[in-house]
Amino acid sequence: MLYILVAFGGLAALSWELLWQLHITLAVGVSAKGTAITLAATMGGMSLGALVAGRALARRAHANPLRLYGVLEILIGISGLLMPAGFALVRICDSAVSDQHPHLGTLLGLIGILLVLGVPTLAMGASIPVLGQVSKNHGVALSKLYALNTLGAALGVLLMSFLALPVMGVTVSGRAAALANLSVGVCALIVARRRQKMGAKSVAANVVAYPSRVSPRWAFAVVWLSGFVTFVLEVTWFRSMRAAFQSTTDSFAVMLSSVLLALAVGARLAPWLGRQRVPLAAPLAAGGMAVLLAVPVIERFDLLTGLGNGYWHTMLMWWLSAFVIMGPAILLMGTVLPWLLDESEEPRRWGCLYACNTLGAIMGALLAAWLLLPALGAARTSWLVGILTIAGACLGLRWRGRSLAAVLGLAALGVAITNESGLGRSRIQTDLSRGAYTILDYRETPD
Repeated sequence: MLYILVAFGGLAALSWELLWQLHITLAVGVSAKGTAITLAATMGGMSLGALVAGRALARRAHANPLRLYGVLEILIGISGLLMPAGFALVRICDSAVSDQHPHLGTLLGLIGILLVLGVPTLAMGASIPVLGQVSKNHGVALSKLYALNTLGAALGVLLMSFLALPVMGVTVSGRAAALANLSVGVCALIVARRRQKMGAKSVAANVVAYPSRVSPRWAFAVVWLSGFVTFVLEVTWFRSMRAAFQSTTDSFAVMLSSVLLALAVGARLAPWLGRQRVPLAAPLAAGGMAVLLAVPVIERFDLLTGLGNGYWHTMLMWWLSAFVIMGPAILLMGTVLPWLLDESEEPRRWGCLYACNTLGAIMGALLAAWLLLPALGAARTSWLVGILTIAGACLGLRWRGRSLAAVLGLAALGVAITNESGLGRSRIQTDLSRGAYTILDYRETPD
């Protein structure tokens, strides 16, 4: 029952993220600004929620953390039901102020969005250290709960994008997501109460199957790096998919769900790697190499547009292509956070690790959109983060492993450079440009 609750909690969480993006687009318009506000509000709120909850649980261990998890899910559900009214007020304020005072309108819109998303995002972030306490009480590895939550999130993206929104629309889909949160919360309260009545005791055994071998300073650095690189790649690779497939909504759903599934698999792989005494830096270095090797294929995403007969078959082929091409790099880097969560036993450390990872994600997405893509382009941005990942991993490896990672990383970089597709010089990454054409000018931007 615990596994089902955690999976459905993840399903509802990513459904909300898609709905928030739609509502903010209606409130402030279709622009990179709206996406940045969504990202800052969502990830920033979750980061703060994880920190606050980690500190609170460290001071007083909750006797029944599953009950607290249920309360958090109910808060998210109630906030979701009130969300349409909140965003309607944001739209009114934006329309009334922006014509006369554009900068003031933007500020008021940002404040309004932060207020609307404050409670649900704080509750989502707080659920990570709370689930850590749940995992200790039930003798389950936190990485397993994290993997199930992420797997549910991947399913939520697909259901919301391809089923709920097209069939039911935004308003009814929001009510369905709220119902999912409320159901998870009520069921968690029921299970917690039954467990308390039965006198079930917490499992005292340590579920970590491998000893901690990572210094605290390097742990926070590497967990920040994994979040930073993952979100740089999400922004960069999504732009390539959108250009190739000429579809924003479908491409985003395909990219996000394939990334989430890869992260879920990485979370389940982390405990096994730890038991094999593989150093944490090894999968991180391999992830950087996988990034470099994936770039030449991602540059040629437009060659895959003819796959599939019919809409659903085409979507399936797009998803499989995205998962096979992007999945290995994301999977390997997705082992870092669950690995370190399993090695930790303190709520404050769980909260700090998750917050550090989330802050890295925020910085990665914003830098990719406003600095790296316009200055370097998609291919060189991917090369840069691949090299950065390998360099960060080398700091955690011994001399022999460091030398091997450096040699293999240089070889992967050589493959990426020699197989560059020539975007902007000899070809354009779009299905509309097939045939004879001459490139007059070429600029890369976030869109």
